[in-house]
Amino acid sequence: MKTVLLIVWSDSQFVELSRVAQMLQISGRYRPIFWFLSQYPALVRDVNKCKSEGWEFYMSVSPPSTVGSPVYSSLKLVVKLLPRKIFFWLFFIPRLLGYRKVIMALVKNTVLLIQKYQPTLLIICEENVGYASHIPIRISRARNIPTVVIPYTIANATEPAEFFYNSVEHKISGSIINQLVAKKYPHWVYEHRGRKLLRLPAATIIPMEQAGYSPAHPWKINSEETTFIAVENERMLEYYRNEGLPEERLILSGALYDDVLAESARRSDEMRNRLIVELGLNAELPLLLCALPPSQFPRDCEFAEYGSLVSFWMETLSQVKGWNVIVRPHPRLTEEEIDQLKPFGVKISNWDTASLIPLCDLYVASVSATIRWAIACGKPVVNYDVYQMNYDDYKNVDGVINVFSKSDFRDTINRLTSDRGYHEKISALQQKEMSRWGRLDGKSSERIMQLFDDVISGKIRRNVK
Repeated sequence: MKTVLLIVWSDSQFVELSRVAQMLQISGRYRPIFWFLSQYPALVRDVNKCKSEGWEFYMSVSPPSTVGSPVYSSLKLVVKLLPRKIFFWLFFIPRLLGYRKVIMALVKNTVLLIQKYQPTLLIICEENVGYASHIPIRISRARNIPTVVIPYTIANATEPAEFFYNSVEHKISGSIINQLVAKKYPHWVYEHRGRKLLRLPAATIIPMEQAGYSPAHPWKINSEETTFIAVENERMLEYYRNEGLPEERLILSGALYDDVLAESARRSDEMRNRLIVELGLNAELPLLLCALPPSQFPRDCEFAEYGSLVSFWMETLSQVKGWNVIVRPHPRLTEEEIDQLKPFGVKISNWDTASLIPLCDLYVASVSATIRWAIACGKPVVNYDVYQMNYDDYKNVDGVINVFSKSDFRDTINRLTSDRGYHEKISALQQKEMSRWGRLDGKSSERIMQLFDDVISGKIRRNVK
C-alpha cells in the first residue's frame, strides 16, 4: 500500500484534505497520513476526527502568529515607547534567531517524516510562502516525491496585501530594517493601493534567504514549479492561467467537493427533508443558508470588533420573514463562539457546507471560496464584503450580488427574501454561470485518483532546470 502525506496548516485545509483522506482510504491502495504543522484553534477537533476515522497523524510546531494577536498589539505599543535601537535588540534579533530555528526544524521534520513513512506523494491545499510550504515540497522533490495541490480557496497577491496592509512589520516604510530587506531582496516587495509591502516580516525573510529556501515568487500562490494543481473547473483554469502558472502544471480534474455537491443535488429531496426534521424547520418555506465568516480583526471596516459584526449579521438574518434561516459557522469558530450565536434564534448546522448548498434557495457569505460552490449549483448569492477586501473573484458574476455596507446588506437580504420576481431573476442569471464554475458529473474523485496514479508513476512529469 502506497503512503500519501497530507500537510495541514489550517482548519479549512483540513476540511478539504479530509475528503482526500476518505477517498484514499476507500480505494484500499493508499495510506493517508496527516501532518499538522500549525496550532490553530480547531486542531483538537480535527485530530479527534483523524482518530475516529482511523487516519494516522503527526504533529509538529509551527511559527507563532503575530499580526492581529494580543502580543503583536503590545509590541506596537513598545515600538512607540522605546527608541528604535532598543526595540531592535529586544525584539528583532530574537525573532530572527527564533524563525531560523523554525525553518531548520521544518527541514529536519520533513526529512524525518520522509524516512519514517516513505511517502510516494505529498498533498497540500496551497503552496503559500506564509506557511513555508515550499520547503517540504522542495525537500520531497529532491527525493523524487511529487506534490499535488488540491485547492480549497481562491487567492492571489491581493489577499495577503489587503490582510497586511496596515501591518508595521510588512510596510516597507515601517522601519529601516524593512527598507534594507526590500532593497536586498526586491522580489519580496509588492505595491498595493500605493503602499509597498513585504510579503513576510523582515525577521522571517532574512533566515529563509540565508537558509537557501527563498521562494521564486513570494507573492504568487502555488508558484512552486514542481507541483501539479488539480484544477477545479473552467473558471479556475482561466484564473490560474491569468496568474501566469504554466499550462503543463494545470490538470483539469474537478474537485472532491464537486462530487459532494452533485450527490447532495441528486438526493436533494431526501436530504432537505432530513435537514428540516433535524432542525425543526417549516417544510413549506424556502431556505436561506449563511456561511458566517470568521474574525479577521484588526481590520478597517464598519465594525470595531468581531462581536459587533456577528450581532449585526445575526440580527439581520433573524428578522427575515417567510424563510427558514440556517447558519453554517466557519470551521475556524470554536464551540464557545458557536454557542454565542444561539440567543439570536437562528438555526445552526454543522453539516458539510458542500452538502448544504444544493439544498438552499439563497446563499449568504463574505468573500468566501465556497461562493463558487453556490454558483456551480445555480444558487443566487449575497456576497457581503464585510472586511472591505475588494477582491475581484466574483465581480463579473451576475448571480452574485456584491455589497459593501450594512445598509446595502440589509436591503439586499430583504429584497431577495420578499420579492419573489427579483429572486427568480437572480437565480436565472446564476444558472447561466453554472457550467463554468463546477464539474458536477460525480466523477471528480475518479479523475483525481487517476491524477495521483499518473503523477506517482511518472506518466505526468514536470521537469524544471
